[in-house]
Order: sequence, then structure tokens, then C-alpha cells
Amino acid sequence: MEYPKRSQSSYFNDCNDIKRKRLNMITTDSNNSLTKSIIHFEDLSNEIIYEIFGFLDFRHTYDAFSNLNKRFQNFLTNLTLPINIDMSSMSKSDFQKYYKQIIIPNTHRIKSLHLSNPFSIDLFLTHNCIISKLIRLKTLILYDIQSIDFQNLLIYLISLPYLCSLVPMSIRHASDTGVDTTTRRTYV
Repeated sequence: MEYPKRSQSSYFNDCNDIKRKRLNMITTDSNNSLTKSIIHFEDLSNEIIYEIFGFLDFRHTYDAFSNLNKRFQNFLTNLTLPINIDMSSMSKSDFQKYYKQIIIPNTHRIKSLHLSNPFSIDLFLTHNCIISKLIRLKTLILYDIQSIDFQNLLIYLISLPYLCSLVPMSIRHASDTGVDTTTRRTYV
């Protein structure tokens, strides 16, 4: 018994267009007839690209666009607007790479920072001068920080003028019995 073959749906054609980084736009010309024009992502204005980048985490934007071409490389490095950085769930070597390539050159632009690994918090604590340069920082989220480290960090955070949300998701306290206890507080 032979089964009829299904034809390829237009969904697959649409996916192929997306893979080629093209945006299909339908426009109406003066004769009210529909024409199809293709715009490459690279042809978009800086303002539109910035709006798109605003929806992405800066680390992912950096990974995707920093080596694409000179325009995007300059766009990412010379941009003066605030950025959000989520450094959670990454290895120590990746964090050290991003610390050098993203955090240090952009300390004056960082609006929110999310750190979740003990080595990332330790690196920040050993470079106190970096903390004082986070002049646009509004939100700091910390996972798994020792209580003594948190107290030391608070001393430096007082000098940040725009910091309005400090979220330590897990503060480890060493109790008398040697068992760590965990607390969660939000400082607003």
C-alpha cells in the first residue's frame, strides 16, 4: 500500500529565510500593490539595532555580534548606554574571559549585574576598585555568598549612587555547630 507524500510546508521555507538572517517585509507602494523587499540585519539603522540589543543580555549580544564585522564591534565597544550582565551558570575560565573582555571595559555602563558562582564573587571582592567604578549599577544579584564577604561588600556598595536593589539570594552563615545556614533577603 502506498501512502501519499506530504508536500513541504511553507514553515520550512520561512525557517530557511530566518537562517539566512533576512527579514521579509511586505510594503505597500503608491499603486497599493504589494511588493516584497528583503532587508539584511546588517542594513538596519543603529537605533533599531540598539532596540533589539536592549532585549538581550549583553554577554549573549557580545558573543553573537562582537566578531561579526567592524561595525558591530565598534557598536558594542563604543556604546555609552547602560547594559545588563548576567554572569550566572558559567565556568570559571569563561567568567575570567568575560570579566576581562566585558566587565572591566564596561564598568561605567553596567546597570545590573547577576553573579552566582563563588569564584565570581571572590574575584569582585579581590578587586575592590572595580566595585567603586560601577557608577550606573542599579541592581546587584548575588548567589551563594559568605556572610563575611557580604559584609565586606556592603562597605563598597554604599558609595554607589544609583544602587537601589541588592538581592543576596543565598548568604551562608557559619553556625557554632559547623553547619551552614542559608538566608535570603532583598535590600531595596
